This record gives sequence, structure tokens and C-alpha cells, in this order.
Amino acid sequence: MEVLANPEHSAKLRAAGGGLYLHNNGWAGLSPEQQREVLQVFAGRPIAIELGFNPSAEAWAKRYRTGYAPCYGWTSQGLKQLLLGG
Repeated sequence: MEVLANPEHSAKLRAAGGGLYLHNNGWAGLSPEQQREVLQVFAGRPIAIELGFNPSAEAWAKRYRTGYAPCYGWTSQGLKQLLLGG
């Protein structure tokens, strides 16, 4: 996944409107700095995140709050407003 931090590797994909698909197994293997670099490359592009629900949705929600949202600069309150519209 670290190759995604190099803009040259995805220039054609992004130019054609492509975005980024993240799976926790790959994302979790990157350092926080690498995660920020990848997100900077794909800024303004669609981003999809795959999270599981086994063994529990609560564990994955915590993983999202601690391992994804901070990279986007999102806070818990900001996520709540985004998801609930208020």
C-alpha cells in the first residue's frame, strides 16, 4: 500500500476520476505518516473504506474512530453531524 503515497503511481487513475478503496488489513500496516501521505495524494477524490462487523460492530467503530477519522481530520462530533445531518 505504501506505493499509493507516490502520486505518480495513481496519476492516470485519479485523472480518470478514480478514487481510493481502503481495507483495514492494508491500511493498518501503514504508519500514521504514510496514511496522511496517501490521503493527501487522493484529496478530493472518492474514498471508500471497508470495515468488518465481526466479532462486533463496536470494535470496528472504535477502529474507525482511532485509525481512520483522525487521518481525515474528523472529530467524533464532526462524524456525528455528517452521519446524522445535525
